[in-house]
Parts: sequence; C-alpha cells; structure tokens
Amino acid sequence: MLTTADALERILAKTPQLPTSEVALDAGLGRFLAQPMQAHLSLPRFDQSSMDGYAVAEDGCGKRAEGSCLRVISEIAAGTEAKVPVSAGQAVRVFTGAPVPQGTAAVLMQEDVTAHPDSTITVNIAAEPGEFIRRAGADVSAGQRLAESGQRITPALLAILATQGWAKIVVGGVPQVGILSTGDELVSPGHPLPSAASIYNSNGPMLQALVKSAGGDCVRVEHGRDDLAALTDSLRSLSDQCDIIIVSGGVSVGDHDHVRPAMEQAGFEMDFWKVRMKPGKPLAFGVDPVHGRVAFGLPGNPVSAFVTFWLFVFPALRKMMGASGADLSLPAVNVRAATTIDNKGDRAHWFRGRVSGAHFEPLGLQESHALFSLSKANALVCVEPETTVSEGAAVDAWLLP
Repeated sequence: MLTTADALERILAKTPQLPTSEVALDAGLGRFLAQPMQAHLSLPRFDQSSMDGYAVAEDGCGKRAEGSCLRVISEIAAGTEAKVPVSAGQAVRVFTGAPVPQGTAAVLMQEDVTAHPDSTITVNIAAEPGEFIRRAGADVSAGQRLAESGQRITPALLAILATQGWAKIVVGGVPQVGILSTGDELVSPGHPLPSAASIYNSNGPMLQALVKSAGGDCVRVEHGRDDLAALTDSLRSLSDQCDIIIVSGGVSVGDHDHVRPAMEQAGFEMDFWKVRMKPGKPLAFGVDPVHGRVAFGLPGNPVSAFVTFWLFVFPALRKMMGASGADLSLPAVNVRAATTIDNKGDRAHWFRGRVSGAHFEPLGLQESHALFSLSKANALVCVEPETTVSEGAAVDAWLLP
C-alpha cells in the first residue's frame, strides 16, 4: 500500500499542465504566471518626495539650517516634471510623489517650516541630508526579476506588474472540473428525505466549494446511482468536458462499490486505489491516456473526502494551473501540540484540529463521518503509525484556507 508521499508523487507525475493563455492583467488574479517577469522600469522611476514639503539644497538641511530663511522659487506637483534646479538659499515646493529638482539634498516637511506671504520660508526643524527622498530604483531596478514562472498572482504581485505598464500577462489554464457524488441513500439539500435510511448529500456541495477555493472551475456537479452502467455513462460524459473528475463514494470493495470498474470501463487506466492513511484509505486515481484527463475516486465519508481532496486533488489542480513550489500544497507551520496526540494504528493519521497561536489541538471526534469538528478545524497534523506525540512536542500543521 502506498504512503501519502508516494501517492502524491505518482499523481503529480501523471497530471498534465493545461495550455497557457494571455489574459488582461486584472483577470490574472489567483492564477499562475506562465513565464518569468522582468522589470524594464525602475521603481521609483525618478528621485521623488515622500512628503508634502520643500526641496532644499545642501545649505537647507542639517542643524546649521535651522532658523534660516529660504526663497521659494517654484512648485512641483505629482505628475509634473522638475525643470528648474534648486540652489543655495532656495527652496522648491513639492508634494508627495512629485519628482525633486536637480540639486535637492533633502525635503523639509511642511509642518517643520513657517511659510511667509513673500514666498519665503523659515526653517524651524531641519531635515537630515537625504531625508524624505525616495531614490530612483530603491525598490526595483530595471532588469530585476519581479516574479517567477509558476508564481501565484496575488493582489500585491498584480500591483507590481501594473507598475511596469503591462496590460496583459500569460498565465496557466483553469481546470474544468466535474464532480460526481454516488450513493442511493443521498438526497440533495432542499428536498424531503424519502425514508428513514436517507441522508442529505454533503460531499457534492463541499467538493464544489473546495474546487472553487482551489482555483478550479466546476462545470458539472452530478449525483450518480450505485449502478455500474449508470456510473460508467456518467464518467464518459464528464470526461468529454472535464480536465479533472472527482467521484466521492463507492471506491471501497463492497458489493455496491462500482467506481473503480466504472472508471476503467470509461477509459481510465487505474494507477492505484489504496493509500496507507487515515482517514482516506480507499482512494482511486486513474488517467485517461488518450485525452490527458485525470480522475479521483475519493471515499464517501465526508471527512475522508475533505482530507484526501487537500492532500491529493488540490496539488493536481494546482499543477494543471501551472503552479510550482510551495503553491502546489497547503502552507505548513511548525507549532507545538497542545495535548498528547496518540496514533495506535498502522496507518498515518491526519488529525483535524485548530492552530491557535503557537499550538495545535485536535478537535472533537477524529472519525471519518464527524463533520461538526471538521467545520471548526483550521489545520491538519499527520501523526505516523504507532506514534505518540507528547504535549508540547513540535509538529508541522498544514493550514486550511
């Protein structure tokens, strides 16, 4: 039986990247750059004032300047070129973001001077040489690498790209995802339960939300009966439209578990169907070698489906989108166990719990059906087989969005 790490390695090795496309800059948020980006403009582009005040030459800054009187010769607003230099005995009125004139040694804050009607100022508190000037290229130099291929576009990265004047960028694709929940006992929310043995379908809405939060596009969400022929037809139909198919339920070895043979009959070559982990042991992964589609068969228990989505489907989605490095998986932080965590089983156990400050504490029932405690969790912690993590011991916690 595969370990979690081995299963993920096989999934990523067989998951293709989608074709890239050029999009408007503002449409790139949350997507992944398909090429490195290099600055062609320095930031700031020119020496500029960081304050509303007065640009002065060397004689207007430093302690010796306090009490001196300077003549204001011009004014420069943001967006206006500085055409007249400033010389000894002079000052130029400048505003935040405006270029400072040639000869500027410092900018005096307007609060630190007294302005007179005759276009002169008295220096009350002098600035130090170089103070309140943003030097050209201090943030970014022309030719500097701004971002790497595979980097996720955040609002801050989008802003730095905008400073270079780029209206369009090349990004990875968005996976088209189909979700197929199975089980004759399941009923869609909003409908009456037909019998005492019926339950509402939570996996369908949950997986749809997970795909959306991961950056994928759910193009079809369906529910299938526990019937081999019907499931096979559904998978064939989904594979015509989707890059990734996620099936929940029916992946174990019971008489009514038809997902694995249905995936095979739909044209998917099965790579594996078990992982040495808890929750989530019955996990199927298959590849359509003709069209490059991938399909996951997740366990039907909702906590198992949730955990296996983040550990296996999320990285596959991100690889299809062109992500690389840390963006392929959940972020992890090193914290300490708030209580003793005991795994007496022979499979790695992914505990659901909460990171608060520098500590992780498991929450509620750690069983594969226990959705309430999962709804309060913000992290996962893996404890290896037959291992006890003592209170206060260091653990890696994988943070949930």
